[in-house]
Amino acid sequence: MLADKLNMSPEEAERWIVNLIRNAQLDAKIDSKFGHVVMGTQAVSQYQQLIEKTKAMAIRTQVLAMNIEKKIASYCSSSGDVCYGIFNRSGKVYLRITTAARYFGRYKLCVRLLPPGLGAEHALRCGSFPVFRQGGSTWGSTVNYARQYPVTVPGRYRVTWKLGASPLGPPLQFRLPLA
Repeated sequence: MLADKLNMSPEEAERWIVNLIRNAQLDAKIDSKFGHVVMGTQAVSQYQQLIEKTKAMAIRTQVLAMNIEKKIASYCSSSGDVCYGIFNRSGKVYLRITTAARYFGRYKLCVRLLPPGLGAEHALRCGSFPVFRQGGSTWGSTVNYARQYPVTVPGRYRVTWKLGASPLGPPLQFRLPLA
């Protein structure tokens, strides 16, 4: 019957079904006597169930942790391919960039206390940072401000994400101490 619908001889149809079962790695058998395909069910072991539940729990925990942080300022390109922002996580400033693909391996992050002045604390401080795979095709990087930039003088700070000498978008600002 299936052979007729596939416009094949019964032998060709059986070979086609066998190849389909093999290539798709299905748990199935062909009953040649009755001309049926018998599909098996694959029970998931308790061990595998535990692994899957642990993975799901880890993902939910990560989502919860990300929701704890408060966005101070952010920007996304018009295409949404590049987004960056400043976040307050448990009273600490984090500078994050996320890209839809690996457009570049490193980027430059520059921070300056405003208004620009003559003192050392007002100097433009830049660092180069790598991007890492975040999951799927998403890439990104998170920088702990206090670890990378020693200036903690109260005031307004301007942050610029750059690729080489060119900014990836507009600069963002934050204030210390955090409110």
